[in-house]
Amino acid sequence: MADADSSFTHATDSLIALYRTVERRTLDLPLISVMPLLIYLGEVLKFFFFLAVNLFIIPVNLVILIRNFFPGYWKYRPFFLHQFCYLWLWVWRGEAPIVPLIFVRPLFNAFVKGHFERRLRRLRLEITLHNEISDATRAALVGRLDAALERSKFHRFATF
Repeated sequence: MADADSSFTHATDSLIALYRTVERRTLDLPLISVMPLLIYLGEVLKFFFFLAVNLFIIPVNLVILIRNFFPGYWKYRPFFLHQFCYLWLWVWRGEAPIVPLIFVRPLFNAFVKGHFERRLRRLRLEITLHNEISDATRAALVGRLDAALERSKFHRFATF
């Protein structure tokens, strides 16, 4: 029983500490930022520049193909491979192919608090339903989680 008690206690403490760290770091974020748009535009410009260089100016892969007929081996590497792999991973993970334009901290804080509340409520339910935890440990963990839930209370959109 002590093993389950210590593992749940450690997991709960580390999760609450992680959420507090994230909340502390959100205080340093600007209220509104257009940096995501600027980063996106820079990456798009790099991608199209290297695509044009690779396809029209220097057909590098054609040169490497001719070079590989002789002894030795060179790798085929297009210039825009990094951006293409990132795009492919983005779509593969199921993310929406949209671009973040403007960062708004209050909206971000609302989403973060909602995420924290859902995860902490799930952990609270799991601790409540777990049979291998002693009653004293369960009461202490539920008390910690209730305090963390009260601090990261998510205001519903209906209240706004």
